[in-house]
Amino acid sequence: GTLLGQAMAAGQIQRSDVFVTTKVALAPAHSGADSAKSLGLENIGRTVSWSLDIEPFKQAVRVQIEKALDELMMGFVDLLLMHFPGPGGSTDEALNHKMRLAAWDVFEEYYQSGKLRAIGVSNFTKRHLELFLKDVKTKPMVNQLEISPYYTQTECVEYCQQNDILVQAWSPLGSGATGVLTDPLIKSLSEKYKKNVGQVVLRWHYQKGICPLPKSSDEAEMRGNLDIFDF
Repeated sequence: GTLLGQAMAAGQIQRSDVFVTTKVALAPAHSGADSAKSLGLENIGRTVSWSLDIEPFKQAVRVQIEKALDELMMGFVDLLLMHFPGPGGSTDEALNHKMRLAAWDVFEEYYQSGKLRAIGVSNFTKRHLELFLKDVKTKPMVNQLEISPYYTQTECVEYCQQNDILVQAWSPLGSGATGVLTDPLIKSLSEKYKKNVGQVVLRWHYQKGICPLPKSSDEAEMRGNLDIFDF
């Protein structure tokens, strides 16, 4: 956020040149395997306790959104996502659904104010969404999921697309442990089309109507990730 703010102040980029997404992590970890804990979000005060009463919980969500806006030094973000559908290990579906709706009330509040240009969710399954869409005024515009050729989440992707919810793929190339980038078929397609294996996988996402989010800090790689529309 600081770097973007400095670049904008110096006239190097315009706000319209970048699309800024951030997340609010709603559930603190219940176990060592929980994503919020493994990402260190609890340690920096970036989760909201699921055990709060509704109004304190909603206020805590507002605080997290304001923190994000302050840290990014922007008056609005292009997309805010609800990071998790509930605490890791929780089986209380009624409570989880109630708290998701409470958080979404705040998301809608900020969306209506113009501080959020779009609002969405992350890691929601078809089951989560079916319950959610029955009770919200503004449906999520995005669902960000882990998707790769080895982890397709077809049922959820199709449900999102049927309901005009854009699917974004985190870890679209698979983790190093999955072996997606060494798959023989993908390698053969890479040779056939004279593209690298990453480009083949990103093209697969594109053809399925999924928006992949590959991570890279290398400019050449980033340019290569965009070069997928000629085969």
